[in-house]
Amino acid sequence: MGHPDGGHVESSSGSWLRTAGRRSARLLAVALLAAGAILVQTVVANGEELPTREQPAGTLGMRVSGGKFSRVRFDAAERWLGRPISWTTLFADRASPTAMVASVWGEMVNPAGSLPELARRLDVVMTVPLAFGTGSSRDEAGRAAIRAKLQETAAGAWDEQYRAVARNLAVGGYGDAVIRLGHEMTGPFYPWSSQGNADAYIAAFRHVHDVMAEVGPQLRFEWNAARNTFAEFGPPSYPGDAYVDVIGIDTYYNPLKGDPVPLSEDVWNRRYLKVLNAHLAFAKSHGKPVSYAEWATGGVDDPTYVQRMRGWFASLPNAGPGRLLYQSYWNVTKDHYDLAQLPRNAMAFRAAFGAARPSGPQSFFAVEDDGTDPAGTRPPPTWTSSPASTTVPPATTVPPATTVPPVTTTIVGGAGPRILLDDEVSHSTERTVEVPLADPIDWTGPASLRDASFRVGAEVTDRRYDGPVDLQICFWQDDRAAQACARPVRLDGAVTQAELAPTSDWWTGDGWRWDRPAETIRVLFKDPETGTLLNEQRCGSACFSRGDLPAGVLLSARVWVVATPAAG
Repeated sequence: MGHPDGGHVESSSGSWLRTAGRRSARLLAVALLAAGAILVQTVVANGEELPTREQPAGTLGMRVSGGKFSRVRFDAAERWLGRPISWTTLFADRASPTAMVASVWGEMVNPAGSLPELARRLDVVMTVPLAFGTGSSRDEAGRAAIRAKLQETAAGAWDEQYRAVARNLAVGGYGDAVIRLGHEMTGPFYPWSSQGNADAYIAAFRHVHDVMAEVGPQLRFEWNAARNTFAEFGPPSYPGDAYVDVIGIDTYYNPLKGDPVPLSEDVWNRRYLKVLNAHLAFAKSHGKPVSYAEWATGGVDDPTYVQRMRGWFASLPNAGPGRLLYQSYWNVTKDHYDLAQLPRNAMAFRAAFGAARPSGPQSFFAVEDDGTDPAGTRPPPTWTSSPASTTVPPATTVPPATTVPPVTTTIVGGAGPRILLDDEVSHSTERTVEVPLADPIDWTGPASLRDASFRVGAEVTDRRYDGPVDLQICFWQDDRAAQACARPVRLDGAVTQAELAPTSDWWTGDGWRWDRPAETIRVLFKDPETGTLLNEQRCGSACFSRGDLPAGVLLSARVWVVATPAAG
């Protein structure tokens, strides 16, 4: 497990979501380099030595950094390899449904993001959760909690959020992304674990597949297992051929978690090759390609596993069932998988997957995740001359633009305006809405938000509660130990925009300190007559003068908050 915490494979080239321009541009770039990329070294597959051959065009992938996608690091990795990288593995936030949507918006729609400009030549694997928060299937109580979460997803509790993820991918130019849905479900460590809950996992997978496919008919869905638990828990939790486009597995050689050192041929055959062959046979029996969204060596500078995996990839079919769709090395920086800490592994990886004689730098590891380039600003590699696609999706696939002017402020630092929130949120009788801030708010400087000008806006997109509603914005600090709240704003009709009072006029709870950062923003919808939350769980029907609240989602709205810091 590297992460800390229906048949669309051959899609129509006429669709705006999967343009021939993007595909041909990327494949042409790979083809132009293929002659120089064929290697003569020997690798090992199925216990036999054989000469390497170039992977099928467009199968090389890498997660080049932790957290959000880093364009600087991606460009540096391509220079280092001397060839284009065709895939990258990304993660939607699993903390909450709102956080999931916000994280995909940040990668795909945010004007400051760099992924849309790569859409003509890069394929994205977006890892999408099937449930939220944390979970463990190691005991009966944990399995019961996971089952309840999966049933909630299968019942449609988060359909709007999953639709929003599909829309955000399409807007960014990745309407044909691979959705790695409920990944590594065979393990016990995620709130969608299939251990003891195979039927609930299957129901949730099928439901989310159908919901997202309505918005993004060219999306491809991956069923992804963890290697060491695939044999026991994988096949029983398969959702069915109509719901799966690619069958994936994550596989790590990790001595820090008990794998033996060195990696002998016997251990490779018993612990790794046996499962890889079983996984391949399973994919072939279902007529699907295979993928490896996460693979790496962790904590030991021994290139054996890199070379073994290179041989395994070389042994896969070039076409038909069992063919390699992609493989993505897990190079999360400053982690024990980081090739910067494993120079022999790095040399083996470059020899196995780079150009035969790469002319780029010997290392790309001086580039940091924050986007800085200590060696100086370098232009990105020019693997294709095709411009980024500007095709506008039809209204039948992606809803037309909102009538509210988009928030165009993208300044994050300095004294300019700063977007704190711009997201679709849904408030229900059971849940409030909290969104972790991408960067904690520093109220004191260098550009102070202590005396900032705040502006809030909301466009109501769906309303089941017909009474008057107030919108209130609060901030949490010290892991929700203290909060500060602006005064409520009455939602008037479909669209509301208002200036918030200065922070000196805000309500602050016990323990709030302006010299500490805030990590989370809370969006509250309240009954103006009583000042209480529109939330049965927190208040109960007795709080509301208009009677009982209807069950489920009461109100959905696009909400944005922009702060203009005071000079300081």
